[in-house]
Amino acid sequence: MSGILTMAVSGLPAEAAPPNAPVITEPVADGAMVSAADVHMESAPFSDPDGDQHLCSEWEITTGGERVWASGCTGGVLRYHIHLGDGVFENSHTGRKDLIPEKDYQLRVRYKSSSGDDEWSDWSERPFRTAQEKKPLPGASQWVVKQDGYKVEEVAGGFQLPVNIAMAPGHALDASKPMFYVTELYGKIKVVKGDYSVGTYEDDLLNFDPTGAFPGSGEMGVTGLVIEPESGDLFASMVYKDGGNFYPKVVRFHSTDGGKTAATKKTIIDLDDEPQSASHQISNLSIGPDGKLYVHMGDGMEPARARDMNSYRGKVLRMNLDGSAPSDNPFYKASDGIDSHDYIYAYGFRNPFGGAWRASDKQLYEVENGGGANDRFARVTRGPTTAGTATSATPRRTPSTPGRTPSLPSTSRSPSPACTTRRGSPRTSGATASSPPAGPPTRPARRPTASGSSTSGSTPTAR
Repeated sequence: MSGILTMAVSGLPAEAAPPNAPVITEPVADGAMVSAADVHMESAPFSDPDGDQHLCSEWEITTGGERVWASGCTGGVLRYHIHLGDGVFENSHTGRKDLIPEKDYQLRVRYKSSSGDDEWSDWSERPFRTAQEKKPLPGASQWVVKQDGYKVEEVAGGFQLPVNIAMAPGHALDASKPMFYVTELYGKIKVVKGDYSVGTYEDDLLNFDPTGAFPGSGEMGVTGLVIEPESGDLFASMVYKDGGNFYPKVVRFHSTDGGKTAATKKTIIDLDDEPQSASHQISNLSIGPDGKLYVHMGDGMEPARARDMNSYRGKVLRMNLDGSAPSDNPFYKASDGIDSHDYIYAYGFRNPFGGAWRASDKQLYEVENGGGANDRFARVTRGPTTAGTATSATPRRTPSTPGRTPSLPSTSRSPSPACTTRRGSPRTSGATASSPPAGPPTRPARRPTASGSSTSGSTPTAR
């Protein structure tokens, strides 16, 4: 009798598999033309056959077989989106701050897993070419006005990285009164009076040294600005540092000298579980015709967050002036605790860095920085945005599972969602909320607390 015997041997460990190779999303295609000074390098989320987590990514740029720029093993949001300023130029490009115009390069990236076995994915590669350097024409004016009846005049100067401007209500050419205010990225708010003299309304607003690489880590600081018309109080958005991460907050300033300087400041909301990165941070502020504060949040360079209703990132938030969530927000439901759902007015944004209300139709419009040249100007409506990373579906709350990002349904739903586990509540200066239900949240749930007692002239700290 003859035959073949087979048997299973249990107890032997399966051979570990490396992570899947990254999918490069920026540059968008092979041979894409990009700026030599600011190469957008992005990749899709990590995946691993063994279920391991994403430890870090290694990025590099080569030309003619020579590596000319490298990042090393980068963690955090730099795993998916990185700038030239976040790495080091080397070999023939040593000492440079940009690539050479009109030259062929190749981007390479690979992922490392958290397995502890030094598991790396294969390299993914994308060839690209740098664009021609554009210089001003000899003798050309700085500004060109193309519409009759308008002209450009410089009325104030001396600003360092000005980001946003807010006109004082009822402003006039009165030397004793503020005309407008300007945020400076690296920690100041300036006031310009009716005679165009410039003063400091408040400074030392950052608890970290902001002078990083540009573009890159140096793009973070004080951004949005709006004035509450009745009190004249200023609201400013900014980031602060805690440990190795940066987090967003909104601060309210009150003046007792007619708006020339801030006497007190109070943090009205502190999103201390939403890491920020480079320019994809908290940004534009506005007060709508309804008297509510609208806060623009970038995706933190994690595109999936724009559609994740358990995250504040990639959203336009709507809140009361004390930082609490209005009960008429589209996804509000207080019975299971206050979290991101209750604050979200619109979602699906990449980097909605600017915006304003149009008086004629009382609608909010945003300007958004897209990948490459794909910027947009759009009207913001309740619920999902219809472009960029958005879906046409209105999301519901979904169960939270450790290690898994909640997904969205594929069909349109009412903005009166069923609820499950809640997580990620902000610190606010408004009313507190009920405790979240028991369950395994994917990050620690936080309840609103009084996060910003009034201070007078002191430098804010990281909480």
